This record gives sequence, structure tokens and C-alpha cells, in this order.
Amino acid sequence: MISFSVCLFKDEQNVFLLRPSIREYFADPFILGVQEDKVYVLLEVYRRFRRKGGIWLLAADFQRKTYCLKPLIEESYHLSYPCVIHKDKQDYVMPESEQVSAQHLYRLEWSQEQLRASKVSYLPGRYVDLTVRRSEKGHYVAQFYNGTSNSNGLLFESEIFLDCGSEIRLGDEVRVKGNRRPGGWTETVAQPFQRSGVDYGSGLDFIDAFGLEISPGVLGLPAIVSLYQHRMHHLNQSYGHLTFDIKEPVTPRFCRESLFGSAALITKKIGMTSLVKSNHGSLA
Repeated sequence: MISFSVCLFKDEQNVFLLRPSIREYFADPFILGVQEDKVYVLLEVYRRFRRKGGIWLLAADFQRKTYCLKPLIEESYHLSYPCVIHKDKQDYVMPESEQVSAQHLYRLEWSQEQLRASKVSYLPGRYVDLTVRRSEKGHYVAQFYNGTSNSNGLLFESEIFLDCGSEIRLGDEVRVKGNRRPGGWTETVAQPFQRSGVDYGSGLDFIDAFGLEISPGVLGLPAIVSLYQHRMHHLNQSYGHLTFDIKEPVTPRFCRESLFGSAALITKKIGMTSLVKSNHGSLA
């Protein structure tokens, strides 16, 4: 059985590692914003005994070396992949909710230093790892996967219209982009995609618009990405920061473990163990 920790990279001297207790794991982190030395991240917290994920807010303060992790969106069904969308100076999140055949768009608003999420729209249908980002032409593009594992589906791309009342719709032209599954996004010319295979979290590849694989070093990503990309499931770069989840063996710890330090210290803590394929059930 495996687990996933989350790592937040500011620079070589400021890295944060958060490891779960045995009752949970962390996945699909997206950076929501940065305020001075505090970084806000949305991620999935999966509770093993409930077999269900919810969307939580992580606030990591690099100056005070403290963090806070609180639930943000909890539904009766499983939620994951909280894709952050910035539109008209407003923040939104559209988590994956395949179990209810819809992707709900939540508006995010701060109230008395508390972040609140409210449903404002939805995209009917089943989409996996729906990734919405603004294109160079100014409109919004959605990429999504239509399979149930990393080896049995196809990657699609379409324009997505967010200004349509209570129901979101995709553009008429839906383009097939191969059989890769989205794995977040970066500020570079290439985007992260999950490696094909039956194992969950078997690594990321960075693919440009022409379908060419580019190494993290060439893209200007920090060395820690090259070091652990074979154990990553998701990576997001935004606001000059980087966050990713990393596969680790399950450790029987009953409390979360956190560590602020340099990239060298964090990599020493994580170690270079190559994890073998495990029969761990569905962790999507």
C-alpha cells in the first residue's frame, strides 16, 4: 500500500513537506494564491476509512514556519483534482466529481480571514482531471480524460464557456490529443501529464504543444522535480511557486508530519527509494 505527501517549493532554501497520517493521503495540489510569505494551496485529502476525498485549504507560512490545513468543500460524494480558475479578478475552483456526472464550479471568497466556497455553475457530464486554463488568445481551454485508469482513455481538449448562467458548456470542436492524462499545469511551454500504466502515481512527463517530451531541467524547473518526477502524480506551478504530490510508502504515523527546510534537507528526508508497483486498490 502506498501513500502521497505534498511538497511546496518556494526556492532552494524554502521548501515545505507535509506527510499524512496513516488514515489519509494528500493529492492534486493547486496553488490558489500567495500573500507575502504565506502560500495557499487547494488539495484533495483522501480519508482511507471513508474511501472518499474532500477539498481542503493548506496555508503554509514560510516566515513563521507554520501551516494550517482545513476542510473547504465536503460533499456526500468523492471530490478530487481541485482545478483553480482565475477569472475577472475572481477565484474559482472546479473539483472532479465524476460520481455525480457533473463538475461543479465553486466561487471562492474570503470572509473574516476564512475562505468560503459556494456553487455557482456546473458542467454536466463525466470528466476526469478536468484542467481549465486561460490560453494565449484570451479564452479558456479545458483538457480532460475519459478513462478510468492511466491506460484506457483518451485526452481531449476544447474551449470552455464559463459565462452561461447555471450551466457551463464546452465548445463545439472537441479535439483528441492522444492518450495522456492531465497532471496539473506549469508556467512553461510544456505541461505535466501522468505516465501511462496501471500503477497510480507512476510519474509525470512534460509535453509541449507538438507532443514532444521536454526534461524539467530544460524547462527551468527546480532540480527537485527531475529528482522525483518518477514518483509524482500531480504538479502545479503558479505565482512563482511550485507544488506537487509525491508517492511514498505508507508509514504507521497517527499524526501529520511537517517540515520546513532547504531543498537539500527535504530531499534527504524523502530519500531516493524507488517504489515497486503495489496492489493498493483505487486511489483516483
